[in-house]
Amino acid sequence: MNFEQQATSRRRRPLRRTAVSLLTAIALLAVLAVVASATTVSGSSREGFAVSGEPGQVNHIRADFANNAIRVQDFRADIRTTDCFRRGSRDVSCSYRAPLSIAANDRDDRITVRLGCCAVKVAAGSGNDRIQLKSARSRTNTVSVHLRDGQRDHVTCGNSKRVRLAVVSRDSRDDIDNCPRRR
Repeated sequence: MNFEQQATSRRRRPLRRTAVSLLTAIALLAVLAVVASATTVSGSSREGFAVSGEPGQVNHIRADFANNAIRVQDFRADIRTTDCFRRGSRDVSCSYRAPLSIAANDRDDRITVRLGCCAVKVAAGSGNDRIQLKSARSRTNTVSVHLRDGQRDHVTCGNSKRVRLAVVSRDSRDDIDNCPRRR
């Protein structure tokens, strides 16, 4: 190896080290971003429970009232909780009969709620959100929804006559299908 080749090789080593260090840092940040993204479930039987999607993530939240519990799942993000029983990383069960508040925050989210014992409030947040409300067979439930965000949102109640929808805020472009309105 002549002197010119050695000099060129020495100049490339720091560039390789910098490139490897930079790629390692980017990979670590990507992993941390995925881990940090989570939906939060918190509350108590006295105050009720709150489900909150983390800003910047797309949520696909499902909440079911059944067997004296509220089961919450997010099919797109892990769930953080200290107040509920963990069934899996994206599935928790809160063993109480209490009101439920869901805030999906930003992005294009999907929220499905199978109603049961208690009042439900849904704040869709910004984005083109889809909300599906299903009722339990035994009772009529009132759901309050907040849709106003400048984006087109879609709410459906299927053919259920047991859902009473109270639209607190909405945009003129929002679609509401098959939902009896609260009187």
